[in-house]
Amino acid sequence: MADLMGFGKHCKVCNQVDYLPFQCSSCNGVFCAEHRTQEQHACPAAAGAQGGVVVCPLCAKAIHVKPLQSADAAFELHSSSTECDPSNYQRVHQKQRCPVDQGGVRCKEKLTEINTYRCKNCGTRVCLKHRMPDDHQCQQRQATARSAAADHAKQHSMIGKFHNMLQPKPAVPTASASKAMPGSSTSTPRAIKARGAQQPVDPSNTVKGTAARRMQAPPSSVSTPEMCPQCSARFSTVEQLIVHVDAYHTNQLQQGPGQAGTLVTGLNGRGVRVDEVFRCPHGCRYTANDAAQLVAHVERYHPAPTRQTQPNDAGSCAIS
Repeated sequence: MADLMGFGKHCKVCNQVDYLPFQCSSCNGVFCAEHRTQEQHACPAAAGAQGGVVVCPLCAKAIHVKPLQSADAAFELHSSSTECDPSNYQRVHQKQRCPVDQGGVRCKEKLTEINTYRCKNCGTRVCLKHRMPDDHQCQQRQATARSAAADHAKQHSMIGKFHNMLQPKPAVPTASASKAMPGSSTSTPRAIKARGAQQPVDPSNTVKGTAARRMQAPPSSVSTPEMCPQCSARFSTVEQLIVHVDAYHTNQLQQGPGQAGTLVTGLNGRGVRVDEVFRCPHGCRYTANDAAQLVAHVERYHPAPTRQTQPNDAGSCAIS
C-alpha cells in the first residue's frame, strides 16, 4: 500500500492525487486534469506573459504580440510604422468579381473558392457561367498576352544593347603585338616549322628554273657572265652553269639549306660538315672541303703579283 502512494502527484488547487498530472508552462505548478489550463487555476504568471496575434482594423494585417507586451502597445507600434497600409484593407475584404464584359455589361458575380474557374489556355479566373472559351474571349486574351510579352522582350533587348554599348570594349591585340608576345603560339619553333612546311615552293625560283628562263630569253648584246648561287663561281654560258650545278650542288639542293653540324656532299664526293667548309679569303666566295684545295685555289687565282697589278682578277675566278 505504501508503494502505491508513491505514484502520482497532488494538484496544487484541489490537492487531489493525479497519476497523470499536468505542469503549467508559466508558473511550473502541478495540476490535475480539471485545473490544467491557466484560466482554471488562475495562473499569476499568465498576465501579460502570453503572446498572441491580433488583426489590425486599418490594414487587416496580423500583429504579433510579444510576451510581456499588451495588445494596445503592439497596435500602437504597428500603426505608427510603414507596415500599416490602409489600402490593403480593401484588397483583403473586397472579393474579386468575374472580369467578363459582354456587350458593355460586366459580370457582377463574386469569385469564391466554389464558383471560380481558371482557364487553361489564357489563365483568366472567371465564374462557372463564363468558363467556355467563347464566353470570356479566350483567343483575344491570349493575343493580348502574347503582344505584351513580345513588347516586354523587345524592350528588354533594347535595354541590353544599350547596356552593352556603355560597357568599355577590351583592347584587341594587333598582329605585330601578338607575334612579339613570348607566350604566343605562333612564335614557337613548332609553329615556325609548320608555317615553313605549309609554304609552297615555286619551281621557277630554283637554280634550274632560273637557267631555263635565261635560255629561253633572247640573247642580249652585252654578255654577262653567269654566277653560281651556291659557291658564286662564274661561267661564260648557261650550259656550263647547269653542268656545274648538276655535278657539285645536286645533293646539297635536295637536302635544303644546311645547318651547323650537318653533313653535306662536298666537291670531292665525301661527306663533310658545313662548319668545316673553307672559304676563299679574297672575296670570290670560293668554298673548299679541305685546306689543300683552298691553298691550291689561292695560288692559282690569287697570286701575289696578280693581286698588285690586277685587283679585279678575283671577279674572273672559276671552278675547274
